[in-house]
Amino acid sequence: MRAHLVQLSTAGKQRFIFSSIKRKEVVGASDVIARVDRQWVHDALAEVFPGFSRDWRIEDRDAELLVAGAGGATVVVRDADRGRALVTEVTRRALAEAPGLQVCGVVVPLRWSGAGDLAEAMSRAGEEETAVRSVLPAPDSRFARLPLAEQCATSGMPAAVLHRSTFQSRLRPRSATTMAKRKAYPGALTRLTDVLATGDAEVRSETVERIVDFLGLSAEWVAVVHADGNALGAVFRDFRKLVGDADARTYADRLRELSQGVDACAHAAFREAVAHAGEVAARAGTPVFEGLPAVLPLVLGGDDVTLICDSAIALPLTRVYLERFTAHTQRRLGPLLAGSGRTALGAAAGVAVVKRNYPFHFAYGLAEELVTKEAKQVKDRLGPDGSALAFHVLYDSEAADLDRLRAAATAPDGTRLVAQPYVVGPPVPPDAPGGDWAQGRHWEDLRRRVTTLRRRDEATGEQMLPVGAVHDLRQGQFLGREAAAARLSLLRRRFAALPRLADDLGHLAGFWDPGDGPVSGLVDAWNAAALLAGELPAGEGNEA
Repeated sequence: MRAHLVQLSTAGKQRFIFSSIKRKEVVGASDVIARVDRQWVHDALAEVFPGFSRDWRIEDRDAELLVAGAGGATVVVRDADRGRALVTEVTRRALAEAPGLQVCGVVVPLRWSGAGDLAEAMSRAGEEETAVRSVLPAPDSRFARLPLAEQCATSGMPAAVLHRSTFQSRLRPRSATTMAKRKAYPGALTRLTDVLATGDAEVRSETVERIVDFLGLSAEWVAVVHADGNALGAVFRDFRKLVGDADARTYADRLRELSQGVDACAHAAFREAVAHAGEVAARAGTPVFEGLPAVLPLVLGGDDVTLICDSAIALPLTRVYLERFTAHTQRRLGPLLAGSGRTALGAAAGVAVVKRNYPFHFAYGLAEELVTKEAKQVKDRLGPDGSALAFHVLYDSEAADLDRLRAAATAPDGTRLVAQPYVVGPPVPPDAPGGDWAQGRHWEDLRRRVTTLRRRDEATGEQMLPVGAVHDLRQGQFLGREAAAARLSLLRRRFAALPRLADDLGHLAGFWDPGDGPVSGLVDAWNAAALLAGELPAGEGNEA
């Protein structure tokens, strides 16, 4: 049977979301992107193919929706002209309702027969889409600077209207892109009530709006978290190997099963992480909103997750998300992945902790660098089923560059004073593949070091390690391993009567070589101490 494959996708999603400095516009932008696959594609299908339903199959209908998510969709149609009409409907709506967002689509011929035919058509569609994007004008070119126009107050783009945010506020110049995001904000609150629901209790839009206001107006430190699956693209590219010589119908059904399964696993893992973060927030004394911690998921589609949250819950939330995502994919997708030699999907995450008013696009850029340059190492060292996170607390206001930041945390003798990334999930045995690299880099290692820093005397409740002594240890590390070892030896001698604490001091401030050069975890623990205040149960860390 002759057919055609229609592929629609959204480019520059993160740039579209984080180009504004206002939380409400960021939240609205995330909802605009979600509408591409959740609403616009379905509306376009109903327009071009009257009576369309998700259960349509191409063998006896004119169209079939294969997959939809993350701002894109893949559709099989019988007629090429109606496929192009589908692309026209979606992209025209994007131009009208989401100025500044680039959505494009391609239509390629497809012979609906074997699995290889569908796989080849999808590969060809990806190549053609790349070529189309290369010749399309950038979204910014739609907004001419001549004749001269006043600058938008929040995005820096040419203003299109004068807008009053509230009844009492004054008129401010706003761009067309900014107004589209602001218009989407109420709908975004409604969508987030479903995403954030962790139990039987309903989440109210007013509650989500309070979270937005807290993160935008009150929180001192916030975190931008970005997580990405390990080698999931390779699974989709080699999906034909998983289905063997099956026909196109089997390929399509299993592809849909994988795509929907990954999305369901991400949502389930996120809800469990939010529930855990709510408990952490309550213990840490940071605001909780009707049982919800301060977290806003901006992108949650497939294996791609981007969110903003209160810094006090960032690391615990990210750790639980990674662990639960892997566990859910193992249980739900394990049989489907068996042909690839994998039993589950791992993921890597970056956590950028910044001041509330720090520009979002810089914070996201740092989080993305933490994923690609550090957390993704777990894929090469432990395999794609492994998961890890990397983080950084940004104390200055300059544009963040991870290479510069890590160079500043390197001693003169080349010793790295951060041990990231940290592996989450079950401990890796030393004799396992990648075991040497993972030693000292497990989540429990970080937790133990933070516990040592926070340890208090049971009788008096006072912190056992003086802050000045810890500062002295940190300064010594920046002088080199010899100076650091001398200062550590003096401090351990000081606590010789407390053997458990003396031993933990060696784990906190000692050096080890995991195979890629000597490192230490003291700086990581120092930066993570405030971020894990609610992770440890009350009383943990006391000297027995």
